[in-house]
Amino acid sequence: MGNRNHVFDALVLRRWSIGEAHRGVGFLTKERGPLSAIAHGAAKSTGRLKLLTTPVRRVVLKAYHDPVADSWKVVDLEPLELYGGLAEDLDRSATASVWSEVLGKTQVPGQECEVYDLFAEGLGLLEGLAAADVARLNVQVLWRALELSGLAPDFSACAECGRSLAGQPVVLLPPEGEPVCLTCARGRGVALSSRAVDTLLSTAVLGLEEGLHAPVDPLDLASLSVEALAAWERIIGGPLKSALVFQGVVH
Repeated sequence: MGNRNHVFDALVLRRWSIGEAHRGVGFLTKERGPLSAIAHGAAKSTGRLKLLTTPVRRVVLKAYHDPVADSWKVVDLEPLELYGGLAEDLDRSATASVWSEVLGKTQVPGQECEVYDLFAEGLGLLEGLAAADVARLNVQVLWRALELSGLAPDFSACAECGRSLAGQPVVLLPPEGEPVCLTCARGRGVALSSRAVDTLLSTAVLGLEEGLHAPVDPLDLASLSVEALAAWERIIGGPLKSALVFQGVVH
């Protein structure tokens, strides 16, 4: 029989009630993706179990796996990052909610999460970030997650005519989001300026915090934010509910 006790580096993404005393908790683990587990007594606890089953936290999850029922139980939780600053500002809270939904709807159970470190670092930066920089960080994290997942658009050439897109405005043509030149777009879609594309490509090689200091035009930042959300909604196959709830906050 395999080992039934496991230890994970995990993000708490969501929770729900099970009866009056218990909680179900949706974790994202670095080692094996999404994992749902029962935290017995967490709803009535006044200690760290209640605190650490509140989204969004980063924890060491000690869990027991029942192979017969294929179910998980929380044995213990240890705090790594509480991200307390997220709740202090609506922009930060909204952005963290969008990230949590993206992670919860795109990661595959049983597989290592390739974007785990990116989002964990992003949350650490987000909790203390000035309001003016939240949208910058959101763009950096969402676009880099596309790249790490192998889902980012190829901005090198037009998907229809094959001509180089270097130094040219680009339209991510719906519904697939393929990058095309303005000629092939024929008025369809909204163009990303060449500056906006250059911002993505130049900051991709920088550290996440360093990328926040790269200059970007406010109009380009807004268009990059919209297209990043649209890209993840195409992947998910529907709207991001958290983005709709906070519409006008997550830019």
